[in-house]
Amino acid sequence: LIKKTKLTTRSLNRLLTSLTHNNANNNNNSNTLYQCAYNFGLNDRVFFSLTQNNTTTHTQKRYLGTNAIHNLRFQSQHTQNTQPLPRTEVIVDRSIEIKPNEEKIFSFLRDVVNEYQLPSTLRVAGGWVRDKLLGKHQGDIDIVIDNMTGVQFCEYIVKYQTKLGDEQSFHVIKANATQSKHLETAIMSLFGTAIDFVHLRTEAYADKRSRVPTTVQFGSPLEDAKRRDFTVNTLFYNIMTKEIEDWTGMGMKDLTSGVLRTPLTPLSTLIEDPLRALRCVRFHSTLGFTICTELQAALSNVQVVEALERVVSNERIGIEIEKMMKGPRPLDALRKLVDFGFYIPMFKLNGPEVKIYIWSGRGNPYSEKQVQDLQSKENWRKMVNSIADVSDIVQKSKLTKLPDFPEGQLITLLSALAQRIENFRFKENLVKYTRRDPLSTEQFMQFLFKECLKFAERRASKISNTLHAYTKLQNLVVAEGIEFYDLIKRMRESPNFCADVIMWARDFGVQATLSALTLAQQDLMNSNKNGTINNTTNNSTNNNIHNTTNNSKINNNANTNINTSTDSNNLNNNSCNYSDFIVDVERGFDEVGLWDKSTQTLFLNGHDISSLLWPGTPIDAEKGRLIRKISTDLLRYQIIHYPSTKNDAIAFVKSYEQEKK
Repeated sequence: LIKKTKLTTRSLNRLLTSLTHNNANNNNNSNTLYQCAYNFGLNDRVFFSLTQNNTTTHTQKRYLGTNAIHNLRFQSQHTQNTQPLPRTEVIVDRSIEIKPNEEKIFSFLRDVVNEYQLPSTLRVAGGWVRDKLLGKHQGDIDIVIDNMTGVQFCEYIVKYQTKLGDEQSFHVIKANATQSKHLETAIMSLFGTAIDFVHLRTEAYADKRSRVPTTVQFGSPLEDAKRRDFTVNTLFYNIMTKEIEDWTGMGMKDLTSGVLRTPLTPLSTLIEDPLRALRCVRFHSTLGFTICTELQAALSNVQVVEALERVVSNERIGIEIEKMMKGPRPLDALRKLVDFGFYIPMFKLNGPEVKIYIWSGRGNPYSEKQVQDLQSKENWRKMVNSIADVSDIVQKSKLTKLPDFPEGQLITLLSALAQRIENFRFKENLVKYTRRDPLSTEQFMQFLFKECLKFAERRASKISNTLHAYTKLQNLVVAEGIEFYDLIKRMRESPNFCADVIMWARDFGVQATLSALTLAQQDLMNSNKNGTINNTTNNSTNNNIHNTTNNSKINNNANTNINTSTDSNNLNNNSCNYSDFIVDVERGFDEVGLWDKSTQTLFLNGHDISSLLWPGTPIDAEKGRLIRKISTDLLRYQIIHYPSTKNDAIAFVKSYEQEKK
């Protein structure tokens, strides 16, 4: 018994004396027995084995083996610094619906414990319990074990599977502070579900400049719950008893009320791990929970912003921002990020990178006022307010029908924000200086999203591509002398303009096309609010923007049956708020067949064109340039004369005989 419980002889004698005294007084008070076990740091099975060597009654044995001690695990080295937790604080308030596959997993784990008579209690922790109670989609299952590491328990699983003739393996993720992994985790797939196994733990942070805990030790359920970020994440599902456990006494209440609260003091909780500040904003925006007053005050503390900037890596910040932007309320997240000042560490507005935003010409230092304007919370609020409708517009558009809609939403929102940031960045420079800025739009997007948020280069390029698509569409509209709300009307009236827009959509793809239209609608709505929209436009055509190469040749064969009539859906109405602009434009695109026409392939490739114009002659650089020009014109021809045939394409190419000479 001494070896099994790791108690000294003196402590064991005191324990047995206490049990004998209780039985001698015929005391069946479960709280007294519970307190006794708690003080000696015993789990249920070890304590049960002790009672079998004493004169404990059958009723006490049953209680000790099933209800009283199974929720606790305290190693003897921790109990001296821990106050006993009364049983009344463990709230088991509500059961949850377990799916058949989950029940299969939990039943299998219980079989492993029973097969080897392990003195262990298994619990599901973290977001799985929270999301299960909220009726939301649950991700991977995280299981915490009270008296052994995840690796040790997985070894028992493998041993049991081998006995059943179904041997599997597991892999271990070692503790790695640089990747925010402070505890060794065993990962195993059971019945097609990935499961993480770790032990209950308590952490201590000696260095406030780091998110890396100095010590990670075995802990009790209460200690493990208290080290978590918010009370709604402190709930456990006990696999052994099939009950929900609320060790803080606040988790279920806050989950029901939809409140975000920290188990311990808010400011110390956030300073200890500043990433929790971003997680708070994410839970607020994705779950719609209210941030309690004390936590809001702590989030607004400048120490949290400084800790976030000093301690949390750009990769971790980027991961949280990605989850917010893909959630149901991304604009709420952006507003909170600005309100709490988290945009400063997000985009590195305090470091040497500030010169990228405020470039005053080579050799000209930026002023303190420029830095203050850049960091101004009021300016950032204006930027976010100017894209306040983007999320609603996205929900109305065909972006929602794309296979990866959350990514499309993220690209659109961040494109709108980046557009405002870049406008602010160039505002001072364009007025005062004539020298060229060292960063192009493409490079600046790479800086904002690849360097600051550590997004993949491909995602940063998509954002840049969306802004380029919007600029190109804007140029097409200005060159035609119309406004955005006349886009569809003009496409019906002018085959050439219709071809320009279709080729624009073809060049940039579906996602960038729809995202650019979203930005266009937001600008329309902003202009309408400011009263700056005119029914007529007197903008002069910019020949450098509008390419009319060989339009006359294509015009000669234009289809005269293009529908030029307008209907009640026409957007040329200055009194509206343009809330359905993108819906009407997409409907207009369907009417003119934009999506079908933009995806058609050329009937003739470069080799075919060369064979028609220069049969048996090698192609030089000059011929290559002409072939590329003919290919572009042929595409326009096919769009305007959709549907056409290969013979039509051959006849069109042969019309270049004179230009060939």
